[in-house]
Amino acid sequence: MRISVEKSIFVGVLALVAAYVVARAILLPLTHDEASTMFNHLPRLAIDLIFYQRDSNPNNHILNTLGAKICAGIFGWHQLVVRTPVLIGCFFYLWATFHLVQKISTQFWVRLFALLLLVGNPYLLEFFGLARGYGLAIGLMLMAIWRMVQFMENNQAKTLRNAFIFAGMAVYANFTLILFFAPFAALALAAAWQRNPGLRPFWASARPALITLGIFAALWYFPLIRLSKEREIVIWANVGSFMDTVKMLMRSTTRAHAYLGDDTTDILSWAAVIFIFISIIFAVIVWKRNRWQFAGDPRVWFGALLLSVIVANYLQVSISHTPFLQARLAQFYYPLFALQLAVVTAWLWEYYRRKTLIFVVPVFTLLLLNNIRCLNLRDSYEWWFDSGTFVVLDYIKSVYEQEGHNEPYKLDTGRGPINSLSYHIEKAPSGYDKFAKITRYTGDKENRDSDFFYATSNEDSQMMSDKYEIVLDVPNTDFHLFRRKKGSW
Repeated sequence: MRISVEKSIFVGVLALVAAYVVARAILLPLTHDEASTMFNHLPRLAIDLIFYQRDSNPNNHILNTLGAKICAGIFGWHQLVVRTPVLIGCFFYLWATFHLVQKISTQFWVRLFALLLLVGNPYLLEFFGLARGYGLAIGLMLMAIWRMVQFMENNQAKTLRNAFIFAGMAVYANFTLILFFAPFAALALAAAWQRNPGLRPFWASARPALITLGIFAALWYFPLIRLSKEREIVIWANVGSFMDTVKMLMRSTTRAHAYLGDDTTDILSWAAVIFIFISIIFAVIVWKRNRWQFAGDPRVWFGALLLSVIVANYLQVSISHTPFLQARLAQFYYPLFALQLAVVTAWLWEYYRRKTLIFVVPVFTLLLLNNIRCLNLRDSYEWWFDSGTFVVLDYIKSVYEQEGHNEPYKLDTGRGPINSLSYHIEKAPSGYDKFAKITRYTGDKENRDSDFFYATSNEDSQMMSDKYEIVLDVPNTDFHLFRRKKGSW
């Protein structure tokens, strides 16, 4: 009975998370980068998308793009439809979370704390509802980790192979996950050797996984070579150190809320880095007590994986001379960090029992506060300028109907929101194409001929001539919709 109640609580929490993610996927307009994928990559052939034959732009997250292409071809261009692949990634993540927390501790509240840690990152949850490859990749990554834990328990070759399949598909969802795959594969094979010492038993256990590894390596070769030559990889974000990555990720996770004053990001970032260092020491101590066997306590494997991924990132920067990861690319670090935080909590409970609450209570309090503060069904942190798309288009629709207009109004805007507006006018089955059409600004503000202009920055607003007036302030933003004054044509 107790187990049934515990699982019901876990399922309830995960269901709430899933409902929140799906609600955002339905209610949020497509963002700039999502729409860019739909316009630029979905029309291309699948073989071109898979191997980057014509265009190696990193905006093409292969598995997500292919999934969106199939869904849109069958069900149309509604925002929920093209976001279906990443919602599948969210399902994988929640499924793996449910099972992994059962392995972290036998104590209910430690398990619950582990679950809340894994789903308690608002920035991560945002990407589970956006048609990008990041959320899909992280869901597949956590499934790979779950399968690896299963392998250390059952020692079945097919389980190890499935772990490699999920890890490989995570890379196809976003090539940044190669930083996860390489150490994951090495540590998985090390665990397989420990479970099956000797060449013959090891080969029998690892052969399907090694074949899977070889197939993925062959498929990735040309895309990775072509992607490495893409200039955007180098110039996109000037992130000079791993600490800068941590700070950017922490700022995004908290939406820059100053919980601890102006130095909140720095304080939390240093706390995270210090914890990682200490937790690795914990893991080594436990690993040594288990005679260096991963299967003796699979939780040790999580610490080895986190450390190995960080080292892989450093090696990648040193060898390829590319920057450290920008926040959205570094999201995959969070589940690894959360797992390690949960594991340390479990170890502390085993040794210190209720004294562990001294560590847990402040972490849980900040986690809860941050999630409450960051809840919203309006916008995304990275593409905040797209939050008013539906508000603007619905306003123009109402004007069209009130004035009995016979043709679509001309709508102009700045560089930021143009992709989102274009998508929902030209692609999505919302009927907005009857009321508005996008017209591109030529550069001469005095001779601008659009009926409406949507400004999401002061710079855009300053570009308006006195022939235009504000007719709409988008709620909860500093965005304005301008309309050409009557008689100014």
